[in-house]
Amino acid sequence: MAYMVAEQPNMKARILAGAATGLIAGFVMSLVMMLYHIFITGRGMFFMPNLVATWGGLAFEPGGFGMNTMAGMMIHLIFSAFLGILFALLLPRMFNPGVTALLGIVYSLFSYWLVDIVIAPQWTPIFAQMTAEMGAPFIWAHVLFGALFFIYPKLAKAWA
Repeated sequence: MAYMVAEQPNMKARILAGAATGLIAGFVMSLVMMLYHIFITGRGMFFMPNLVATWGGLAFEPGGFGMNTMAGMMIHLIFSAFLGILFALLLPRMFNPGVTALLGIVYSLFSYWLVDIVIAPQWTPIFAQMTAEMGAPFIWAHVLFGALFFIYPKLAKAWA
């Protein structure tokens, strides 16, 4: 069921809910990719954060925990919050959680295409190469990110 016009949250609530949704989805996505690299590839839990750090101009250090790991996590979570806010601003009105999850998946796959396929090869070729090698698990992580946007309507309503 769609929200009625009178039930539409104000802009502040939408932006806060978008940022929170992006942070939660980004955290869960990071956790899933860390577990994937621990148990499936054997690259270790810090592989992805260290790889994401290349977006900040840092060298890729696939080893253990370090400053690049923290930088990579910060970059990923800031970008996730930004994507959540942008989603909130682009959504013309509130939808039920199921529809919002479907829209989130489409939105997330578009952001995957734009960032990882179009921009990354120019900005950080090592990131583009390594994520292309991951293939389906990396794409599924983005699907999960988008599906978690089902929480956005409840958060926006709570902050309205």
